[in-house]
Amino acid sequence: MRSRAICYRGDKEEINSRGKDKGIRDKGQDNRRDGRGKAQLFICASDASFTDNSINRKSSQGYIIKLFRGLIAWRANKQGIVTILSTEAELLALLQTVKEAIFISRLFKVITLRLNEPLIIKCDNTQTLQLIMEDTAKLITKL
Repeated sequence: MRSRAICYRGDKEEINSRGKDKGIRDKGQDNRRDGRGKAQLFICASDASFTDNSINRKSSQGYIIKLFRGLIAWRANKQGIVTILSTEAELLALLQTVKEAIFISRLFKVITLRLNEPLIIKCDNTQTLQLIMEDTAKLITKL
């Protein structure tokens, strides 16, 4: 399985002062399709930027949630703690995304919206994916 990140690319109004898009572009294949070639209705993705603030060494994190190819939730913020590893920063971002995705899934149940597909959250950090998917978590670092 190839890891990849998606982020909402925004409209032309969401271009910063340097003329660059604020969002992260798609990395990898068509992210709107699952492994069987079927279009995904509910897409969640998280990402973190490890210690990108040189003053206080805090990482930035963000997530997007799309339903029927339209953005329904997003957030980008600075993490509350200083992380030592990029994997730790990605795990914190993933945790925030999972909380929001579970909330929205429960909201769908209340309004009787059934998507008939599993909740899939995309992440671009291979080490983080291995930690989550393994039965026995092993953290491999070069420290």
